[in-house]
Amino acid sequence: MATRKRHSSGTTEKKSYTRLRQYWNRVHKRIKGTKCVMQTTKKYLSRPSPPYPANKCCGKTMTGNDGAKYTSVQKTTGMCAWKKV
Repeated sequence: MATRKRHSSGTTEKKSYTRLRQYWNRVHKRIKGTKCVMQTTKKYLSRPSPPYPANKCCGKTMTGNDGAKYTSVQKTTGMCAWKKV
């Protein structure tokens, strides 16, 4: 009867996950702020802040629908929100 070699699965699992994550990021080009485009839906046009998604325009300053200046600031959770300047 032939015996098989056993491999420790703990180290290969971490390596494969890291490689998978690197591949995913490379294919999907996960770069913040790549599509800071004006939105024309009712949600964005009826609010006082700028008609742009804050997560896509993180770190930028723009004029809101009410005429005031807003800056997209990153929160502790990693999401961005418009704050009045």
